[in-house]
Amino acid sequence: AVEIWKAPSTKKLECLWADAMLSMPNAKKHVRGFGSSDCGCPTHLIHFSSLPSFGAFAGLLRAFGSEVTLCRQSLAEPMKGPQLCFTADPHV
Repeated sequence: AVEIWKAPSTKKLECLWADAMLSMPNAKKHVRGFGSSDCGCPTHLIHFSSLPSFGAFAGLLRAFGSEVTLCRQSLAEPMKGPQLCFTADPHV
């Protein structure tokens, strides 16, 4: 399954997201330096062999000090059904 995870914000969140994702189980650095030429991150492209938990990711963002509204949308049926959005909460 492929999903889009996004957070409407005026803040730059890509490094925070990369750090959080790389701390998740089964995270693999897919292409070293991808999307991170302007920062110190090893990569901004992370691969998971299976879809990680959206709720666990939200909890990690909160643990990393971010309170954002996360949204996810399935690419399998992008035009059907609403996006799922919630404020980052480790109990979700």
